[in-house]
Amino acid sequence: MENLNQLLVIGTIALLILWFGWILLYGLRRGSLALILRVIWIVPLVMTFFPEIVTVEVPTTVSVKPIHVLLDDSESMKQGGWLAKGEATIENLKEECRRVGCSLKITRLSSRSEVVNSGYTPLDEVLSSWSYELGSDPWVVFTDGGNQKPKIEWSKPLSGIGAGEQWPRGYIAGYVDRTLDNVWIETATDTLFSFEGKNMVVTVDIHRNTTENDLPVQVQVASGEQHLATANVTFRKGDGQIAVEIPLPPLNRGNHFVSIEALPTATEKILWDNRVHRNVEVLPNTIGVLHLLGSPSWDGRFVRRYLKSEPKYDLISFFILRDPVDHQLTNERELSLIPFPVERLFNQELPNFRSVVLQNFSLYQFLEPSYQKNLVNFVKNGGGLLFIGGPRALNSSDYRSSALASILPFETEGSPIKMNPLSLLRPIPLSQNRSGPYYDPDLKFKVEAAQPDQQSRDLANVYDDWLHFMGDFQQAETLQGLHHMENVTFKEKEYTPLLNARLEDGRTVPLAVASYPGKGRALWIFSDSFWRLAMDPSVSRKVYYDFLNSSMTWLLRQEFRKPASLQELSLRAEDTKTSFSVFVHGPAAGYLAEENTWDVSVCGFNVPYRSLLVQKLGSQSWSISGSIPAVLQGGTICSMVLQGNHTSFGSVEARVGGQVPETYRDQDVPFSLIGLESLARLTQASLSVEENNHDTSLLEWVGRVTGSMGVTAPSERKSMTDFYWVFKSWWIYLLFLAIPGEVLVRRWPHLTTVKRT
Repeated sequence: MENLNQLLVIGTIALLILWFGWILLYGLRRGSLALILRVIWIVPLVMTFFPEIVTVEVPTTVSVKPIHVLLDDSESMKQGGWLAKGEATIENLKEECRRVGCSLKITRLSSRSEVVNSGYTPLDEVLSSWSYELGSDPWVVFTDGGNQKPKIEWSKPLSGIGAGEQWPRGYIAGYVDRTLDNVWIETATDTLFSFEGKNMVVTVDIHRNTTENDLPVQVQVASGEQHLATANVTFRKGDGQIAVEIPLPPLNRGNHFVSIEALPTATEKILWDNRVHRNVEVLPNTIGVLHLLGSPSWDGRFVRRYLKSEPKYDLISFFILRDPVDHQLTNERELSLIPFPVERLFNQELPNFRSVVLQNFSLYQFLEPSYQKNLVNFVKNGGGLLFIGGPRALNSSDYRSSALASILPFETEGSPIKMNPLSLLRPIPLSQNRSGPYYDPDLKFKVEAAQPDQQSRDLANVYDDWLHFMGDFQQAETLQGLHHMENVTFKEKEYTPLLNARLEDGRTVPLAVASYPGKGRALWIFSDSFWRLAMDPSVSRKVYYDFLNSSMTWLLRQEFRKPASLQELSLRAEDTKTSFSVFVHGPAAGYLAEENTWDVSVCGFNVPYRSLLVQKLGSQSWSISGSIPAVLQGGTICSMVLQGNHTSFGSVEARVGGQVPETYRDQDVPFSLIGLESLARLTQASLSVEENNHDTSLLEWVGRVTGSMGVTAPSERKSMTDFYWVFKSWWIYLLFLAIPGEVLVRRWPHLTTVKRT
């Protein structure tokens, strides 16, 4: 207040001095009037030096997310008149956003790809790149579903981008022509299975666009140039879908890439969706099994009974009934059976078998060295081996000097024994040297599950099957007869422990292990007393047969969970190469990082493993992508083969067929209902297929997704210094009219005096 008084005194004195000066200069009347006008216009300016303190409410900012819009402006959208309808719907959407408080970010398909102006629709490529801009914002796509490569799946990055917490945050406004005739075909599965020599049935779904009339359609199935089957079906009035079962003749063993085609009708113009391709895997109907038994026994009898009871096994048995020194004092002719073609069996027929059961058998004693070597090579080259111990098994000659030593999962102390032909005539005493894995017929034990690591367990998944029998094993009576496997050293990382034997003194001894010699598989059971399970009154006999069945299933690589399988081979032709990608599933896929383990062939080209991009998607899911130095034409059919060999799983081979997608112009794909539906399923977005406009359903969707898009926080009160408070009244500006009035008063004589020359 004191400063204000001082300022007023100083201002008053200055005005008085100015008044006296103007009276002397302009006279009393003009000087006084000029001073009054000066005071009038200078007062508002002086008042700005005395600010006003005001309190205002400051609201927080309301954050409204935008709605992204992708408009397909391809030729097919223009020709159908859908582009104009989409643009009209977008204008209505703008009006709705002004009402509810949202904003639109509109992108045209042609602005993202130049090929749109050339008559193509790269919808999948544009959607993939556009999806990275969406974040968590809602989005709308106006399209007819047409894509320049309609036979390939939508890109994986689009998965789930339209899902929301309460409502889908994605909306697909689709356009189709319901009056245009179109027939398309779908199958339920990607890979079909069959058995060699057996017929199979393929089930397909035939769809059509119009349902006003009856429509006959013929479906054909072919494998390459070979015609397989034909089926004639008729759509009745009102039917839009028919399920058709087509019987196929027996196919050769292996993998086939078959085509299923619905022949075009007389008025049909859209043909790209009339044909699909599927992989068919034909498995062998019967499996050759060679059973080598060292001497008649109860265990051998029960194993043979199981193998003979399975129709899928083509069993050849090689039993040793007499020792070379077993003298019966009887004519040899009277004791001899039908001559067994041993030489042909072990030199020629061995590759025709899938598995060998080596039960209580001494290779060193009963087979020549060349036969031993052939048998071991059979396992290393991919065959299965079921080893069952016994009194004649694992004698020192077998694990030190025979060819079997090279595939054993364990090592023993001692040097190899030199081969002596005369030793083949010597019987093997049961009371042999008490070192190494010798057999003890009096050793009693209970069966327990071992504890392999998770990766080994996934590969030897027979362990999971055997776990189901643990309750029965514990309930059964004590088994008797076991090899002393505590006397050996198992090879690290070359075996998987499956079962242990709990001895009466509390010690545990390995009872069963799995190994992978070369490319093969082997199960080693170091006891011959499992047959007692079938005779135990407290255990169902089925347990023993299931135990053997799971063992043979794993050895023959027929388990449901394959070590490695290929799925979804994608081929894409580019300027100077053909790119490919595939998904690999299974426990063996965990070893894809080891490049020296795998060989890859794509469309007949061997691809260096180092040139591939191998990515881990999960513990048992990987993806492989790369390229081959050739440009394959659209429609080319070829296959990919993945082969692996590792001590942890033996050998695996997986293959899958694929087709290089053809590129279609807009006129060939005017719309695609399949594309719209599959895109909606992948993105989890809301789909609306209309012939005219989407105003009603789209505006309802906007109202739902914008209900919680903006949030307003409580207002805040804030004190502010307002220097220009005086100018808030409009009449203040009238005071500044005193400025020209002052000038007129002071300059009046100059304005009224006329100069004369």
